[in-house]
Amino acid sequence: MSILNLTKNVALPKQIELGVIEPKDKLEIISLLTFHELPTNKDMIARAIKLSNISIAHNVEKAMIGGPEFFMCTLEHVLMENGVKPLHAFVKKVVNEFVIDNRVVVYNTYEHIGWV
Repeated sequence: MSILNLTKNVALPKQIELGVIEPKDKLEIISLLTFHELPTNKDMIARAIKLSNISIAHNVEKAMIGGPEFFMCTLEHVLMENGVKPLHAFVKKVVNEFVIDNRVVVYNTYEHIGWV
């Protein structure tokens, strides 16, 4: 069973193994999750409906969601009303440090732990 990625981020390798797929138009997802002005309730519902319709068009029963906290509750409700189960990824940040030419290099990676 596929899980549609309704976040601004690309799915992690472990998430892909678990069935997460990217939407056909990722830029549309990013646009719908980006707010440049204070949104009205009507605007948030309209965006959530568009994201729900995208999920339905991808023929999925679940969607991995993430974005502005103030929008997640609206998105969750609209998805559920349309038969799509919202999932939040629990991801662990892993700090990697190593020394190259007497300089410490630090970079972060992320590890998928599970669904909430």
